[in-house]
Amino acid sequence: TNHSHDKIPNMSDARYFADADLAILGKSSERYQEYVSDIRYEFSWAPKPIFKVGRAKVMQGFLDRKYLYYTKHFRDLYEIQARKNIAAEIKLLTKDL
Repeated sequence: TNHSHDKIPNMSDARYFADADLAILGKSSERYQEYVSDIRYEFSWAPKPIFKVGRAKVMQGFLDRKYLYYTKHFRDLYEIQARKNIAAEIKLLTKDL
């Protein structure tokens, strides 16, 4: 039988899934800070200066994109706030470097 969950996701499915995964970037600044704390805890093995440089580089990569989100749905919901959150995080990460 051909069940829809057995098929390989098409490009639009993959884009929606990728956007859902990045939705946290566009949440409220308070929720974003919780996420940032969780990420730092996950990488607690990394020395602080190395983490800051690496994280800032990754997050700048997001800001350098034309759009953070592939789908209009997620862009409309989160693009503006995500860019604000990321820019604020990069500013904090790089202020003492």
